[in-house]
Amino acid sequence: MRTIKALITGAGLALALAAPLSAAPASAAPGPLADYVVLLGDANADPAAVAAHHVRRHGGHTGHVYRHALRGFSAQLTPAAAEALRRDPRVTSIQPDHLMSITDQAVPTGIRRAGAVANPNLKINGVEDYTADTDIAIIDTGIDAGHPDLTVAARTDCLNTTICRDNTGPDDHGHGSHVAGTAAARDNGIGVTGIAPGARLWSVKVLNAQGSGQLSGVAAGVDWVAAHAGEIEVANMSLGCDNCATDALDQAIAGAVAKGVVFVVAAGNNRKDARTFSPANHPDVVTVSALADFDGAPGGRAASTCRADQDDTLADFSNFGPLVEIAAPGTCILSTSRNGGYATLSGTSMAAPHVAGAAGLLTASGHRATNRDQVLSIRQRLIDTGSSDWRDDSGDSIREPLLNVTSTQDYPAGSADPGRPTASFTSSCSTASLTCSFDAGSSTDPDGTITRYTWDFGDGSTTTGKTASHTYPRPGYYSVLLTVTDNSGKTNTARRLVKAGDLPPTAALSGRCQSSSCTFDGRGSSDEEGAITSYRWDFGDGSTGSGATAAHAYPAATATYTIRLTVTDSAGQSAAATGRVRCTKVVTTAICFIQP
Repeated sequence: MRTIKALITGAGLALALAAPLSAAPASAAPGPLADYVVLLGDANADPAAVAAHHVRRHGGHTGHVYRHALRGFSAQLTPAAAEALRRDPRVTSIQPDHLMSITDQAVPTGIRRAGAVANPNLKINGVEDYTADTDIAIIDTGIDAGHPDLTVAARTDCLNTTICRDNTGPDDHGHGSHVAGTAAARDNGIGVTGIAPGARLWSVKVLNAQGSGQLSGVAAGVDWVAAHAGEIEVANMSLGCDNCATDALDQAIAGAVAKGVVFVVAAGNNRKDARTFSPANHPDVVTVSALADFDGAPGGRAASTCRADQDDTLADFSNFGPLVEIAAPGTCILSTSRNGGYATLSGTSMAAPHVAGAAGLLTASGHRATNRDQVLSIRQRLIDTGSSDWRDDSGDSIREPLLNVTSTQDYPAGSADPGRPTASFTSSCSTASLTCSFDAGSSTDPDGTITRYTWDFGDGSTTTGKTASHTYPRPGYYSVLLTVTDNSGKTNTARRLVKAGDLPPTAALSGRCQSSSCTFDGRGSSDEEGAITSYRWDFGDGSTGSGATAAHAYPAATATYTIRLTVTDSAGQSAAATGRVRCTKVVTTAICFIQP
């Protein structure tokens, strides 16, 4: 996997801020001030003292002082002052300071191949001047709620629990965030853009950090989507199983479709007929195969990039067959990932969200389906607007249409009710407080006035008014819903996820054993606001350890041990993760293995 990260500063620099120093120099050196970064080679030299000495003698202003990962400082200096520093034997380097910024937005090949860039209605130009007014649920590993390229409206966690727990469910894998970006990344000038730029995303976590989850949890996630069918137009499922009995999941999907939710499902990566792959074989879903495309253009002339395959053919891993409704790009797809990052992945998992985004465009601005017949009509529209400009080499004698959103008459759907008000709001929250403020002043009504603003803060509390303030009971993400009503009685809503306070860290552990000796790794743990400051291990046999990684030898006994990792962040908040080590005595030692 190739990871592309947006960098603002050099990784790993520990910077100590000093109060800016300036002085009237003994003899000010002439010339304009410029920004420099100065490195010191003398381990005994105090960077702040060196900076202050030169500022007093030559003029200028001190900026950052570096003491930990490097020794030195930044400063505004005249050319003469910079030259004086170069002659100082304690200085090893003095270089001009440079502006570093987030990487420019890239339009992924799949977005281009599906025709989104060619459709002027979608305005894919790096400026956020079109946002798709639709809601797409991603039933997956979760979505990075704080990713700057994604608009997450709500989230829930249905994994390893008896109920789906709202306002939680971090993406500890990256798959769900990648899927989300292909469907709906914002066209905001950074990172990437999706098929339905800026669409509201509903994160439904049903898979774990290894990318797997129980059928019961997946069915619960679909059931949760059905419960919110009044707001969610489309659901994406880039998951499944082969030759498995899934009556519960089949019924759950049928029930959600009956309420008007369009389900888009990956065909599977087994290079076989999709008829045995569930839920791809469900009669009510849109089943998506993967196209190998390396340049975002037809013609079959591009060379392979991240993996070997033939351009403009069915991807060599993709399932196929008569149950597949449509194909979409699925190789070397650049999209969002966990922890605010970006990644390039391949699979029918990557193809499906292209179609989910397109379904979102067809249901945008109030054109949601309300029953199964309307869902199937939307599926047919996706098929009818597809193209045949690719080569199907699967051998199934069926060339499914390739997703094509170039039709300006279809993508996106126009407003279902031009007189309906538009709901919009801004929020202001901080890590230092549990109180958030909200302002609905950006809401509009084209032919009248908005007479009522109703707020649901996502924790059971509500209020009314154009502006509002609310204090949450604990740090966390909350899904806030604004409903506006105009003087004609027409309503509209806007939903957004907000973060109140400083969140506790997330603990994650992995490991492996060789004979009775086991190594444990807690580096998958994370903290949204900063770094993990301590790791504490309980190995389950009375022994403990510390550090991001740890090793332990178990006694020669047949036993099962519960291991526990507790991590603490810079704010003193803690979280824990557990696992099991099962050991079997063999002669004078033990053979152990780790269970998650």
